Amino acid sequence: MVDDALRGSSGANPELRWLRAYYLRAAGRADEADLDERAAGARETAFRLYWLGMRQAKGFMAKLEAPALRAAVALFQRAITRSARPRFQHHHSVLMAAARLRDRELMDAAAADLEFHWPEAPATFDAIAQFYLPVDRPRALAALRWLVEHTRQAAPYCGLAQEALTRGDTAAAMRWYDQGIAAQADFAPIRWLRGMLHRKRGAHQEARRDFLAAILIEPQQDMYFRSLRHLHRERGSWREALEDFESVLVRHPGEAHAIEALREARTELDAARPGGERR
Repeated sequence: MVDDALRGSSGANPELRWLRAYYLRAAGRADEADLDERAAGARETAFRLYWLGMRQAKGFMAKLEAPALRAAVALFQRAITRSARPRFQHHHSVLMAAARLRDRELMDAAAADLEFHWPEAPATFDAIAQFYLPVDRPRALAALRWLVEHTRQAAPYCGLAQEALTRGDTAAAMRWYDQGIAAQADFAPIRWLRGMLHRKRGAHQEARRDFLAAILIEPQQDMYFRSLRHLHRERGSWREALEDFESVLVRHPGEAHAIEALREARTELDAARPGGERR
């Protein structure tokens, strides 16, 4: 992607050259990275500081010790200072790091920046809901309710349902899931989550329908297949499994997860016939 952008600009954009060096270095191609860094020049820009912060934070994909997170915060804050205008990702990254550090003062400052610069942005409320739920439930719930009122997204309903489940209120959780699906029927995670709750309550056919719906929306998601296959294994409902996974292949021909699941269902059905045995 960066190479394509460079070709379109004849390699003249120093920030793109620097970003390519960033990725080359991460890939262990140090000699090529050195060439791009020299071509990009040694400047401290908001763009570069942000990406250096993301490198320090390992993209927030791994558990980090506090000193590493503090170093990432320092880079994000320098990016904020250097930037000609406020950028959401800079402040959001500070909030994410602060949440991992459990630094409430830093969290509040970063959240205040988001609310000041982007007071009506759904992403602001989504961030507050995500990061404040463990530390300030009323604030997180208020953000989720704002999202429910102002967007047609299913994700905040999932958050409200999960909060209800932590209180043991499965009926309220089911209502939130139902409302979320009504708001955004093609959001696969909420279908899967409602299916898990149906399964827990012993409503197997309802769980089956939800797992299958999630698969049809996102057939590449292995977790949805695992849930439906496990449900059929528990119940021994191999004919239903055959129907389900054949229907997936009608919609998504060649889907590898469906082919594997269908093979299992046929093997189990063959074994259940008189004189049959598992192959």
